[in-house]
Amino acid sequence: MKKDFWDTINNRKKVSINLLKDDDVETFSVAGADDVIMVIWVPGAKREQKPVYINDDLFGGTFRRNWVGDYHCTRLQVKTMFWDQAEETMDMEVLEKAEIEDLNQDSIRGY
Repeated sequence: MKKDFWDTINNRKKVSINLLKDDDVETFSVAGADDVIMVIWVPGAKREQKPVYINDDLFGGTFRRNWVGDYHCTRLQVKTMFWDQAEETMDMEVLEKAEIEDLNQDSIRGY
């Protein structure tokens, strides 16, 4: 079971990039049974690794995690991931002459 998993996760036709390390996959025997539970911890992809997609399908196989589940990304969300791959994104830029009044207070409170 574990070998099949690693063969699949390293197949670029199935998953665009393997983010996992050996430590991220653990197997446990079930007491009193022949069953095995495999636990997989999936780390978040770094900005420069996104989008991560499945089945060799960039727009149909890209998902994003939202709290309780994974949801298909829209074409715009996938394109945005490519734009965000740049070494320095717009939200990293220091605005020297910005004033505190320029910030949206509702957004700050929400954060």
